[in-house]
Amino acid sequence: MNMKIQAIGAAFVVMIAGATFPSTAGAQCGAYLMPKASLAIKASLKPAAYLLSSVRVSDDWNFNRNDSVPAAEPIVGMWKVKFVAENSPGIPNNVEVDHGYTIWHSDNTEFLNSARTPLMGNFCLGVWKKVGTSRYTLNHYAMAFDATGLHSVGTVNIREEVTVDPSGNSYTGSFSIDAYDTNGVHYPANTPGNHANGVITGIRITVDTPSNDH
Repeated sequence: MNMKIQAIGAAFVVMIAGATFPSTAGAQCGAYLMPKASLAIKASLKPAAYLLSSVRVSDDWNFNRNDSVPAAEPIVGMWKVKFVAENSPGIPNNVEVDHGYTIWHSDNTEFLNSARTPLMGNFCLGVWKKVGTSRYTLNHYAMAFDATGLHSVGTVNIREEVTVDPSGNSYTGSFSIDAYDTNGVHYPANTPGNHANGVITGIRITVDTPSNDH
């Protein structure tokens, strides 16, 4: 069990100056699946005219250029985010436990590209809803793996409550991160890496954001 506790902990805790945490696991949303050869061959044999026709039908069916587009929620868009610990077991306050880029979609889903190593998984998904004026709650899940990236050791759940600034260009709020084993049992919360909470901040990324300012 101790080895598993260490493994799951590193799903969201990073190496920091002056304090070292286990680094033997990571989180990802799913394994990469190669398409079946038979399906790939069939797709490659489709006539070009058929493929072009399919694209036109799909475009005409799903997109009406005369439709009015409702105003999006302020949270919708791409953000640079940072997770900073506060009152977390075994983690000093003001320590950055993760950062990355996230996209909140208008269909109430969310996608996070974390700074964790890709070997252990650095992409995960969430769903959100509006809970007040420019206030949103997020429920986010990721799969956790050992250092090889081949063996699942459980799941990680991230919860957020954030408020978008009146400018629409930043948000701040709280987060909590909890680790569970493959049976859905919470790993000991008092072990560093199995539970964390603190402050999350987001800065909006736009098409005009300069490359040296993100």
